[in-house]
Amino acid sequence: MASCRHLVLIGAVVSGLAIAGTLPSDDRSLSRLDAAPRTTLAEHSADLGAGFREVARSEVNGPDSFEGVGHFVFVYFHDEKICQCSRTEMVISPDGRLALYTDVMTGKLMLFRAGSARRAQLTQEFVGYPTSAVWDVPGQKADVTLVLGAKQSMSVRLVSPDGP
Repeated sequence: MASCRHLVLIGAVVSGLAIAGTLPSDDRSLSRLDAAPRTTLAEHSADLGAGFREVARSEVNGPDSFEGVGHFVFVYFHDEKICQCSRTEMVISPDGRLALYTDVMTGKLMLFRAGSARRAQLTQEFVGYPTSAVWDVPGQKADVTLVLGAKQSMSVRLVSPDGP
């Protein structure tokens, strides 16, 4: 039976081989990391239905960033960026006309109306990220389940101050 010291040494050698196998053979493969900040290196899109899609993107970060490549997830409605969030951090109504999300810049819960592409602020402060909702569109309200915030759930009115 191999001693613990031998297993560690074998693990280090195997890890070293795995890493060495992924290193580029020349500098040309690193040229994409020398690209201008915000250059997209990879992108994947997943259809969420009703015109919504989730886009995962790897981009070159600026020289002052913590890491060279940033990995971001966004939700779009057709070509309009709705939020920097994933499908698990927003909720789309069953008819696809409304979406609830938390604006990452302000932390406020927002309502997006697909028909007009209008947004309405629903809260004054960060309450969490919506993960599910029971929609009552005719009654103009939704009972929202939230995570990572001060509240676990709340009811919101689906009417903005400037109209439905």
